[in-house]
Amino acid sequence: MLIIAPLFLAIKNKRDKEQGGYITLKEVMKTGLFIAVITGMLNALFIFFYYKFIDHETLAQLIEQTESFMKKANNTQSEIDIQIISLKEFYSPFKQATGVLTGILIAGILLSFICSTFLVKNPPSNSA
Repeated sequence: MLIIAPLFLAIKNKRDKEQGGYITLKEVMKTGLFIAVITGMLNALFIFFYYKFIDHETLAQLIEQTESFMKKANNTQSEIDIQIISLKEFYSPFKQATGVLTGILIAGILLSFICSTFLVKNPPSNSA
């Protein structure tokens, strides 16, 4: 969870430097979501290129291990084929990148709420 430090620091910086020491929950969430989107997109791009070009043999090894395990368990060839198809779908570079992006966005939203408990300072009301 390396996203917590940049998220906390970005929200604190926005509160202290840009908004005069005050920040609302809405601003915390907008800033947190912005940081999560940027982080998620960078990680998703990395994962996509990693599985597509750098470590493209992982899926082949996983398929081979699954086939040997299922043959030892006396599964039919149609069951093995179905499992291999689902492995190829799940471990495709696009599916992995999408999963990473979704996970980071959810984590970013949750961590923004957690950071808001420490950082929210509503501006004083001007009611006289």
